[in-house]
Amino acid sequence: MDITTLTTEQKIKVVADYCLKNKANVELIGSWLWVSFKTKPDTEVLTQLKIFKGYWNRKRKVWQFAFNNAYYKTGSKTNKVALAGLYGYAELKEEQVLLPTA
Repeated sequence: MDITTLTTEQKIKVVADYCLKNKANVELIGSWLWVSFKTKPDTEVLTQLKIFKGYWNRKRKVWQFAFNNAYYKTGSKTNKVALAGLYGYAELKEEQVLLPTA
């Protein structure tokens, strides 16, 4: 599925719902989704994550998705707690997507 023409909220919902259906832990920090799995997902799931324009952050051990014109900055030393405090945080469960409040 091509998500490039969707709004930011629609992109977040599509990607989060797909990941949750595949038993992932999904966190929304600002307009970024952080997705982690207890075990390595199968090839089909990995391919779909790449189609959704996600990338593997080997330092944080999560798949990350940037939405709403967010940009990738390599080598960030800011931890998740600090980022959540700055941009808002929500742990997404049961295929319900709620945008965080800053």
